[in-house]
Amino acid sequence: MPSSTWWLRIEPLMGVAAVVLWAISWELWSAGDKPGGDYQTAEIVSWFDDARWTIIGGAALFALGTGAFIWFLACLRDALAVGGWADRLARIAFGSGVAAAALLACSFAPSVAGAGTFAFGDQRGISPDAAEALYALTDGFVVLAEFVAVGLFLAAGLVALRRRVLPTWLAIVTLLLAALLLVLPIGFVGLIFLTPVWTIIVAIVLASRISETVAAPST
Repeated sequence: MPSSTWWLRIEPLMGVAAVVLWAISWELWSAGDKPGGDYQTAEIVSWFDDARWTIIGGAALFALGTGAFIWFLACLRDALAVGGWADRLARIAFGSGVAAAALLACSFAPSVAGAGTFAFGDQRGISPDAAEALYALTDGFVVLAEFVAVGLFLAAGLVALRRRVLPTWLAIVTLLLAALLLVLPIGFVGLIFLTPVWTIIVAIVLASRISETVAAPST
């Protein structure tokens, strides 16, 4: 099998690689005594100090996973671009997905900045008030990513439903996920937990269909 053909078959699985990297990064980033919901500002400073390298390492892995996710989005864009209005929606899905992934990756930046004051600074650390502000800033990026991602799922779902690019049930799930992201109190569930599951499923479906297409001439 030519190497180019082999790569075409597995390229959409970059989505699976993205989810794996995200999962590992989350475990690293939340390691140590990460403050919970009812936290004290001093706990945030201690977390920045004690877990400085796991915070930075986890953020770096998430950034790598984001790159893999963008690669997956490029494969999805090609699959959705089947001509006419679908091409425009494919571009919308890709652009929205890239923007949402970038915002989600940026949600790690405030914690990296806090940990960086201990890892790379002059060891004076950071004040409790500044640490609390950085810690709270993470949620702002997540909320923005949540709403931007609506464009990805809405555009992809519409094309998939009308042009049968994905199985009908998966197209409907994609549209429902877009609707869920609009519900602010629970939308984060769709972004943080359901989007990785959706990514794995779509990546496998795309890889399977590409394999069938590549194998078709020889049958």
